[in-house]
Amino acid sequence: MARGDARTRAVELLARVGIPSPDGRQVATRYTNEVRIWDLQSGNMLRRLSATGLVPGLRWSADGKQ
Repeated sequence: MARGDARTRAVELLARVGIPSPDGRQVATRYTNEVRIWDLQSGNMLRRLSATGLVPGLRWSADGKQ
């Protein structure tokens, strides 16, 4: 599998399992004690937010800024 193919599949997976931002350009994924924000076009992680405990769920604000 070519590197580009693997990246495309990773981005597609993020789009399926994450919570898309209102504008559809980013997706948030949750883990036990952190949230990661990803850019769907590049597949790059933009931010990692740590939590002190379990992250029970995710929701974007209507304007997509939070």
